[in-house]
Amino acid sequence: GDTMTGPLSATDIVVANLTATTLSSTDAIIDNATITTLSVTDQVLQNLSITNVSVVEATVTGTLSVNDEIVQNISAINLSAADAIIQNETVTDLSATDAIIQNGTVSTLSATDAIIQDLTITNCLTNLCVNALSAVDQSISGTLSVNDEVIQQYLRFNDAAGGEFVGLQAPVVVPTSYTLSLPSATPGIGQTLRAGALTATDLEWITEGGSIIPAISKVIYVTKYGNDATGDGSFDTPYASLSKALTTANSIASTSNPISILVSSGIYIENNSVGPLSLNAAGISISGDSAGSVLIMPSTPTNDLLLVNNTVRIANITFQSTAPLATGISFTAGSLSVVSDVRIFNFLIGAHCAGGGVNSYGFNTCFFVSNGTGIKVDDVFIECNSCTFFGTPSLTGPAANVGVSINGSNAKFLFNGGVCGVCVTGFDIGNNAIGTISCVGFRINEFDIAQTGGSQLTLSGCTFELTNSVGTTTEIISCDFSGSNILGSPQGTAILVSNDAFVELSGGIMHNYATGIHVGVPGDSSSTQLSASGLVIKSCSTDILQEGAAKLSFNASTASSSKITINDTTNIELSMFDLDNNGALFVGSTGDQNTTLLQAAIDGVNNPLIGYRSLLYSTQAIGFESPFNNPLTCFVGSNDDANLTSITTDRSKISRLRLVSDEGSPIGGTTALRGWDVNKNGSAA
Repeated sequence: GDTMTGPLSATDIVVANLTATTLSSTDAIIDNATITTLSVTDQVLQNLSITNVSVVEATVTGTLSVNDEIVQNISAINLSAADAIIQNETVTDLSATDAIIQNGTVSTLSATDAIIQDLTITNCLTNLCVNALSAVDQSISGTLSVNDEVIQQYLRFNDAAGGEFVGLQAPVVVPTSYTLSLPSATPGIGQTLRAGALTATDLEWITEGGSIIPAISKVIYVTKYGNDATGDGSFDTPYASLSKALTTANSIASTSNPISILVSSGIYIENNSVGPLSLNAAGISISGDSAGSVLIMPSTPTNDLLLVNNTVRIANITFQSTAPLATGISFTAGSLSVVSDVRIFNFLIGAHCAGGGVNSYGFNTCFFVSNGTGIKVDDVFIECNSCTFFGTPSLTGPAANVGVSINGSNAKFLFNGGVCGVCVTGFDIGNNAIGTISCVGFRINEFDIAQTGGSQLTLSGCTFELTNSVGTTTEIISCDFSGSNILGSPQGTAILVSNDAFVELSGGIMHNYATGIHVGVPGDSSSTQLSASGLVIKSCSTDILQEGAAKLSFNASTASSSKITINDTTNIELSMFDLDNNGALFVGSTGDQNTTLLQAAIDGVNNPLIGYRSLLYSTQAIGFESPFNNPLTCFVGSNDDANLTSITTDRSKISRLRLVSDEGSPIGGTTALRGWDVNKNGSAA
């Protein structure tokens, strides 16, 4: 109850209900009296209940503007010289650096004064608490320094419940002071705040590339961590399924606005329970990270997986079913659609190409395994480059399924390179389809190529191993047929031609088969034909087997005459080099019938010849014949003795020189015959 006057020392702390005057610069005052004259650094704490409060605690509530400085929850015990002033009195004549917290009238403040008013402080244990601010108490003029007026190293933004907060804190050491200025513009959805393009501290709202939506970026992203419900298909918020990406692509893509769908690594089970995923718009591309890392599977294997109704590009993806019950990719339309580096496994039909002759589809370095039919082509154009077709994943078999099925008069096909293996039928071609197969390796198939229905095929530079081949109209050029099994023993048939089919072979080699060429089956007519030239057959159990009345022309080729079996010689033409006789020229049909052996090409129509006659004056004969009305001489020319010798190896027979005039037609009969025989009759030795 006393009054205290006079100078105080720098460390004095006064707690009183007295009037205090003439304080020194470092005095700290706590009282309930009127204070009139304070020096620049004086700290005043009045009328507050302060208990057990740590020095550094400070809490900020309410809404802050850029220059707000709210000081609350200040702990004050033994305040130092830098402590802020908290009082409940009228303050006048403050210096520029004074900080005032009061419940009274403030006047004559300098530009940098910080003001906090109307604070109610209750329940102060370890913190001072502020329960309410009036409407005008939320803004503070001046600059708030967290370590200056507020005895604190960071700002706290409390949650509504008062249990947790978000704090802002500067680094321990800031080499150079700087001020960040917020942009004046309102941010857009998905924008980020970053340093300014011209002045770094002038922050600006930026739409980053990763947040650009597909309608603008032209790219739709699909990832395993994406979300179909909350994602928008951008890089930052991708979708989780190809189905959702296709829905978006169908709505924005066109020929003039192409859209790419990029699928990242992972296994995606696509919901096709009510029908296949559909691609309807032009200009859509679907690409995965790699065919080995992106796997698309149907949730319902009894339904088709993907339906393509427009031109598309698909690359670097694997499509796989848990059971071969439906189609993997069904193409119904789209000229010049391209599928590259795609794997299709275990579907009833891997890829079905349809939609009429105006549509065309290309497959590059694709892999088809364990599909009922790898590719099914109906009346469209298809080109395959370096593709692989396996009926089963086991290279030792047994063979299963069909590699490629091609049908229809509008079906045109071109296969370059690749392998077709372990199939019951590698290529099944029918119904007037036309095409070419070049440089394809056929391996361990039951039948490499089956042709029916007037289809036309050109084979070039292919290899056939451990397989059979049948056809309707087939041209085979420079192919290598190898029939030996794993143990090296001959097996199977290289080419079987039957039921009015026609095959033409040019060049190539055929070896190690049980039967190299099988032409016709019992009952076949001469409409079943095989023509070969420049072909070498060796090391087969049977080189050529002809049955029925099938036609065979085997010219300028090589085989063993002893390994040729002919059922009907009527339509057989053999002009080959016989491996049984040191490659001697073997000409004929293997039947005893008139045969032209050699012609002298001196006229476009009529030429002298050396021929064989099965019956000439009751003998078999080889001789010269000329169609011209000119004398003909059989001669022997030599630079030494010249002899014309008639020899019989049986002394009981006659060696004869016969001179005949025969006006009959054909010659060789006895109806108009005059002649002389010069005989050497048989006698003992």
